[in-house]
Amino acid sequence: MDNLKSLFDKKHYDLIIDLTKNSKNPEEILLRVTSFIMLNKDNDALDEIENNQTILDQHYPYKTMRLHFELLFKNKLFDEALIALDHYKNLPYISQEVEEFLRAIPQEISTLKNNKTNLKAIDEICSILENEEDNGLVSEALFSLNNYNFFLYADSLVSLLKKKNINSNLRSYALMILSENKYGIAVKYLNHDDKLITVVPSKIEAPFTDKFYVLASTKLQEKTSYNITLQQIANNLLNYLIIDLYPENIAKYSLEHLVEAIYLLACDYIKEEAKICLEESYKLKEEIKEIIESTKPLNI
Repeated sequence: MDNLKSLFDKKHYDLIIDLTKNSKNPEEILLRVTSFIMLNKDNDALDEIENNQTILDQHYPYKTMRLHFELLFKNKLFDEALIALDHYKNLPYISQEVEEFLRAIPQEISTLKNNKTNLKAIDEICSILENEEDNGLVSEALFSLNNYNFFLYADSLVSLLKKKNINSNLRSYALMILSENKYGIAVKYLNHDDKLITVVPSKIEAPFTDKFYVLASTKLQEKTSYNITLQQIANNLLNYLIIDLYPENIAKYSLEHLVEAIYLLACDYIKEEAKICLEESYKLKEEIKEIIESTKPLNI
């Protein structure tokens, strides 16, 4: 199985499909379905789910549901989606998360089936996400996605993750949207260093919510409380760093060094004389400055 995962990471999807033909191993079936999806062979993926429904329901019920409905919605197979919904609703209880997911499906089917204007508009939005290099247009498209069903634009977001000629923060926002929607397929992502890395969005922790961020933000507020301008600049710098590093987490730094480094950098920006800090914090300040300033401002 490890060999198959390695082949998947190397994008040898056709080889995986050949090697897993007639397999009844749950992991191999799921990998086979995902390989079909990566090759845009949606009908084959749907056939594979149908032919191995019982095995997938037993071992990967929630993953299977999400993939199944994503494929059906993408291909506007709304009647088939209703049939699939009846099937999944009749499965034994799995979790509250699954119950909530299934409860939302009827409204999504109704919206997608009846709102022809939205379906036409989402095609235009997807084209912008995939092909446009104007930061303003891409940003506008990204911030309009709440009006549409995730399954309709997920593939376009995946495509956006690798676009070179756009602001890197837009790629970060696209990855965050995939993460928020628990997109469980490995994707290629062009990070702030212009390195193409492989990530699984559903496994990435949401920014601005973890305990380390709360601690860093609180300590930074305390350290800069004597100057409201310095405090605002420091808070902005911390937020910039989080977006620029994403999906890396600022928890990779020492809390004390991070807070001092952001404080020192904020002092530099407003030409404020800083209090003496640890030597390591001065080094980290330069590293953070390089990360933040390497990302061009997002002018839209």
